[in-house]
Amino acid sequence: MNCSPDEAFDLFLTPWCASGVELLLSVNGGIASDPCKVVEISPGRERQVSIEFTRLGRQRIIDLSRAKLSYEDSRAGLFPELMAKKWTCFLLAEFPGNEGSLLFALPI
Repeated sequence: MNCSPDEAFDLFLTPWCASGVELLLSVNGGIASDPCKVVEISPGRERQVSIEFTRLGRQRIIDLSRAKLSYEDSRAGLFPELMAKKWTCFLLAEFPGNEGSLLFALPI
């Protein structure tokens, strides 16, 4: 389901940041993915998310201001390779042009 940036921050990014839960980040729908945590958010006009890759300890700031956002629960089957791992929900950020996509998956 499509969601607004405000909904994405309210329903997903803010709670994930507050709880410190480890997510799985998949780039461009690929099978390869990295565990990460949302460590800081800037909702509102900036719409930025700072994530930390938990294996590498590196941080990256992601600008979601131009992204089309959508979410589904694990039953949607959008990414079969992730379905087998028992995920609660997904937040998908699709960027315009050839900029790709980011999929945040929350484990059960």
